[in-house]
Amino acid sequence: MGYNKLIARWSTPAAFIVFCAGCTVSVHAGYGNPQAEQVYVAAISRPMNALTAASSRANQTCAGGSKPDPARCYSNTKIEIEAARALQRAMRSVPTPPRFAKANRDLLQGLDLFIKGLTKRNEGIAAHSASEYTTGSNLITKGLALQRAALAEYPADAHIAA
Repeated sequence: MGYNKLIARWSTPAAFIVFCAGCTVSVHAGYGNPQAEQVYVAAISRPMNALTAASSRANQTCAGGSKPDPARCYSNTKIEIEAARALQRAMRSVPTPPRFAKANRDLLQGLDLFIKGLTKRNEGIAAHSASEYTTGSNLITKGLALQRAALAEYPADAHIAA
């Protein structure tokens, strides 16, 4: 059964995660619990794709993007925050297979920091504060680094990679 493969991509200063639609994730029998792993991957695939789309829009409209516009960056970032929260909810909605436990925990922590950064960046936009915007951008970068490390922790045969 095929699912979308999770791939991380970073872009500065408007960094984001990209989830590769149409890629394949296969869980092989004989490793861990294949059925639980398939359920896990299925549960998070759609929210990952939604985060990809939201991140792409925000990346284009925030500083460093192809169409920078503070008002659109703010509104697109709000959508990106909700998409990241939806991914967290999806990750928490199904049992985490034992082989994925550390990666899952670390990815959730990275998403937490990412959301804090996006929120702080939006506070900077709303307050016209370069320092708050920069603080938010720095938190985003740190959150993405944690996510990248977490993605690398998934077992190779699960084909969830950074």
